[in-house]
Amino acid sequence: DIVAYATSKNITIIPEIEMPGHSVSVLAAYPEFACTSATTPFSVRCAWGISTDILCGGKESVRTFLKDVLEEVAELFPGKYIHIGGDEAPKNNWNTCDDCKARIVSKGITGADQTAKSNTLQKELVEEMAQFLAPKGKTVIGWDEVTHGGIPTGATIQAWNVGVNVGQITSAGHDVIMSNYTKLYLDSKQSTEVGEPGATWMGYNTLDVVYNYDPMPSGLTTSQQARVLGPEACIWTEELQTSEVVEYMLVPRLQAMAERAWTPNSLVNFEDFKSRLVSHFERFEYLNFNSRKLPVPQSSTKSIVSCEPVVL
Repeated sequence: DIVAYATSKNITIIPEIEMPGHSVSVLAAYPEFACTSATTPFSVRCAWGISTDILCGGKESVRTFLKDVLEEVAELFPGKYIHIGGDEAPKNNWNTCDDCKARIVSKGITGADQTAKSNTLQKELVEEMAQFLAPKGKTVIGWDEVTHGGIPTGATIQAWNVGVNVGQITSAGHDVIMSNYTKLYLDSKQSTEVGEPGATWMGYNTLDVVYNYDPMPSGLTTSQQARVLGPEACIWTEELQTSEVVEYMLVPRLQAMAERAWTPNSLVNFEDFKSRLVSHFERFEYLNFNSRKLPVPQSSTKSIVSCEPVVL
């Protein structure tokens, strides 16, 4: 029903099945999928963050399980892409795991140190999943950490960290999605006011910052630019307790991101954008959106409430 509704709105839902990190819930159900050096027993995490307990990169049973999951996911979602995560996966256990070390040797993986070898092992895991899904007409997406051991063949890369070498990735024939977390993570606070909702681990990100972010990195050739699929704004809800707060974080920053995504640089004008938001706020009010209000533009006679932070 969700897929059908999204399709009616010209939206494609892309599922994300995280591997090998952010998967402690899997280990809680299947502890045998952990590395030989992992700490057990496991329990489903009740707090957000990064765990050093990740799925074993060396056990064949893990890969069989992941393919079984992706088989079902591919049937449920008709879109081209399946996201397989790959971010925030510390290799502490892989570096000392007998199964991981054995697979590294069997695959002829080399590196400057054990962590470099483990990063390449993750690249090999991503490539195996990409090869499994390709005959089903699916392309995998991985967060930019999957390139630490080399760029996985067949993968589209989602760049969220600052300093990702988009030129290198695109010149190697890979598509890139731009999600710079300092610009497009919309769970970031929108001011330094006391009571402003948002992620405590981030700084703040105002409407003009989102609007003025150029998703096309400078210095790319025409062929490299064609590999940049566009921007994706993200919102993570670990610290956003209600749907009203989520709306407050999204609107109108999402409008700013959408306009910037489809506007040539020559037509980018933040002041003009703000003046046109006036009519949108009437729509937001009619739809009962808990949008973050803006000061009234001096040239406007519309009545818009000045911004006040939401106190949780």
